[in-house]
Amino acid sequence: MSEGSMLHGQQKQAGIPALLAQARFGVVVRPSYYRWNGERFESDRLVGVDSSSIASLSGSIEVVVEGNFVGVVADSLTLATDAAKQLKVEWQAVHQTPEKAPDSDQALSESTLVKPSPSYTHSNHAYGWPSRMRWGHHPSWVIADCRDQQLSVWGQTVTPTALKQDLSRLTALDISQIELYSADGEHPSNQASGLGRHCGDDAAMDAALMSRAVGGPVAVWLDARYAKDVQALGQAQRITLNADIASSGEIARYHYQQTNLMGEVAAVGLLLSGRATITTSSAEATVGEQDTTPFSPYVFRDQYLAARAQPASLSTNSTLLGIQQTFARESFLDEVARESGQDPVALRLRHLDDARGIELIESVAKRAEWQRASNPSTNSLPQDLLRGRGFAYSQLPDRNQRVESGVRSAWIADVEVNRVTGDVQLTRLVVGQDVGADVDTDRLQQTLQARVLGEARPLLGQAPSFDEWGDGSRALTEREDSAGLPTTASSPSPVEEGVNQTVGEDVLTGAELSPGVAVIANALFDATGLRFRQPPFTAKRVRQALEASSVEEAGRPSTLKPPRSIKRRWLAAAAFTTIAGTAAVAWPWKGGIAPVSRPAANLYSAETIERGRLVAAAGDCAACHTTEGGVTNAGGRGFETPFGTLYSTNITPDEATGIGQWSYAAFERAMRHGISRDGSHLYPAFPYTAFAKTSDADLQALYAYLMAQPPCRLKKSQCAHFPLQCAQLNGRLEYALSRCNAIPA
Repeated sequence: MSEGSMLHGQQKQAGIPALLAQARFGVVVRPSYYRWNGERFESDRLVGVDSSSIASLSGSIEVVVEGNFVGVVADSLTLATDAAKQLKVEWQAVHQTPEKAPDSDQALSESTLVKPSPSYTHSNHAYGWPSRMRWGHHPSWVIADCRDQQLSVWGQTVTPTALKQDLSRLTALDISQIELYSADGEHPSNQASGLGRHCGDDAAMDAALMSRAVGGPVAVWLDARYAKDVQALGQAQRITLNADIASSGEIARYHYQQTNLMGEVAAVGLLLSGRATITTSSAEATVGEQDTTPFSPYVFRDQYLAARAQPASLSTNSTLLGIQQTFARESFLDEVARESGQDPVALRLRHLDDARGIELIESVAKRAEWQRASNPSTNSLPQDLLRGRGFAYSQLPDRNQRVESGVRSAWIADVEVNRVTGDVQLTRLVVGQDVGADVDTDRLQQTLQARVLGEARPLLGQAPSFDEWGDGSRALTEREDSAGLPTTASSPSPVEEGVNQTVGEDVLTGAELSPGVAVIANALFDATGLRFRQPPFTAKRVRQALEASSVEEAGRPSTLKPPRSIKRRWLAAAAFTTIAGTAAVAWPWKGGIAPVSRPAANLYSAETIERGRLVAAAGDCAACHTTEGGVTNAGGRGFETPFGTLYSTNITPDEATGIGQWSYAAFERAMRHGISRDGSHLYPAFPYTAFAKTSDADLQALYAYLMAQPPCRLKKSQCAHFPLQCAQLNGRLEYALSRCNAIPA
């Protein structure tokens, strides 16, 4: 037996630490332009790579080139990263299709309208599905070892079947020659995940490409920098629906048009290498495939269902297809119900002629006490919480395409939305299914919370998701061992972080997942009045939509993308803003922000205040803003400087001597830019340069927490020596700015 075969056998059940000892480290160099345009992949064409440009670096470095894929492999991650930055790569720009912003929820609803008969109203909306749900669960290692006609991959994936298909296309190996392992060496389930891929698959493909080229194991660090792939791959699926609704509420004409029969875009490395069209002869690659013609359980007088043929660069996942179709159909029917003034459940029942389905829906509605009037009034909730309820239904044929014996599944979900942070909590889930074992709704609820809503991680715990708790890339510098590499502390076991908990039937005890995303979207719609037409529904997206809605309601112009016709004026304004911004840095004062009345102590929910308390603890606010023996955060602590003693200020919500009259805008400006409410610059002893990177959600929660604390009014004599005198700051501005720049971000 060869040495390579022995190593493969020994490592199959090994964990990440043992694998890193044997592996080299890879970093990829992506083209300046690459994107999936909804139907095909486009990228700049590789002209050449100048390997001599990294000759000055000491150490073993190999450059891997295949098609338009470029990677660098070295003996340490630091060396590989430096080489990737220094490597000179020449690209030829391709003729790009007209650039357009990713479809927003508003844009998805605007399609070509079909003029209805005068006796009907018309509804027309489109829904999207992303090619990647997110960049990953958390920063971690992904390792590939491609040797001796076999390939082993360790890392994160929630779509093992799709990943195996891609790896088979790359290597021309049979599916049986490819093994996938989680971080601790266990096999992930081969069941297809229901909710879509993330960039763990892209990192696995990068590692496999480089491993195959160098003939040994290669480790790739998966973190938020892979979010660039999420943006480049864009939308995998677009489904357009339109209908004519009679005055009686009946849907008389129903048209459903789907972009692709399947909706999983291949891994980026496979697309760049040019091997995406290679197919495998393995029968396992097509296990679970079924007729993918769009299906609807409802009956309409005039019904048209259509989908385009599947491109070769899309993967087959019939489970995901069912979820995509159900998400679009059930979201559309929910909008029709709202537009025509009908109850969502009643609308579906009137267009269903299946006795089993009707009985199931009525049973679930009764168990969940589906009554709009019984929903708690918003007046009984804290002002920053919204509550909503949604319904969704699906019916899928069985394995033999027999509709009658297929699975019926009806879901009702309750959500609470924090209008300040955008966090969405799935508070209740009622699931009825007429075939199979009982559904573990508790586990199902946890899975949907994490996968669809992007559940926030503990503030002081593992580096979290990209859009909510930082980008995750700092794990590279925060968790380094003596070799300068991220430690395995960033790669917890699947039990702790759910690395390889697939959303297949094995995990969710037989649940038919199709209604899962739709029911949350409909509950969000009920809570906020805003329709989200593409998952996932992260706190960042919800918060931005609520903020945009508030702006429009206030009669102010929207801050969305400017019309193309004013692009030139916008560029000119941007140039002027740059000059003005430069001048502002040199000028020590900003305009004041008008005082406001102190927010009520009960304005914010207990959850928001608790989150703010954790943020305050992480930032150690009280350490600087509390004098010895004094009231917490009331200020007065002295700091010796070369220019005298500085005293911290009162940050309790007292309106006279604290921040009680500060609006959130004033608070945010101080935290991010070091400018007080009155426009004066704060001395950089206050580390606003570091706090500037705090997320919007955390800053809002911190503001809520501070405003909910008891105010402490200081005596006049105590306040006198707190502020730094203006003349003193003006005279030392250069020093202040130099100190500011010296503080690490």
